Amino acid sequence: INECANDPCENAGNCTNTDGSYRCDCSHGWEGEHCTIDINECDINPCENGGNCTNTDGSYRCDCSHGWEGANCTNDIDECTTNPCENDGTCTNDNGSYRCDCSDGWAGVNCTIDIDECSNNPCKNDGNCTNIDGSYHCDCSHGWEGVNCTIDIDECASYPCKNGGNCTNNNGSYRCDCLIGWSGENCEIGMHLLLTYTTHVRVSLYTEN
Repeated sequence: INECANDPCENAGNCTNTDGSYRCDCSHGWEGEHCTIDINECDINPCENGGNCTNTDGSYRCDCSHGWEGANCTNDIDECTTNPCENDGTCTNDNGSYRCDCSDGWAGVNCTIDIDECSNNPCKNDGNCTNIDGSYHCDCSHGWEGVNCTIDIDECASYPCKNGGNCTNNNGSYRCDCLIGWSGENCEIGMHLLLTYTTHVRVSLYTEN
């Protein structure tokens, strides 16, 4: 008798007739005399890298964790292809994840957080700091210049002292030493000699012209 004529092997199992009997060669995922027992593939933990296994009829399904894909979650997803790092950040793909190396002035996982450089008081000598996207700007006080207001302006270079006055540059300012007969911040005020007399000490009195 050919028992295979009745298709005793289920779930696509292959029937082989033998002397006085038959044999079922089961398809993948099934076992038992008639291939009716579903094999639980999840018992061997086929899903890698933290994937979650769900047994199905004759097979299984892997729900992969973030950053992985493929039947068994073995394929690393290259997140850098979607350009996740903003504001000129550099993306490096890692196993199951990625890393952003942010440009100056930016922070955060995707370089979207503007760093407030003004919190570190970068502007010296009473300069006023303004935070801007990815950077900052210093408005320097009188007599100073440079990115952080650390460069003293040499006011003497513009010869501010008039009428032969001698200019001395100071930090953030200057001083005029005026010749006799002149006064004022820039030696611009002429003085008129009123009286000169001598005892042991010579005394001269002046008034403004």
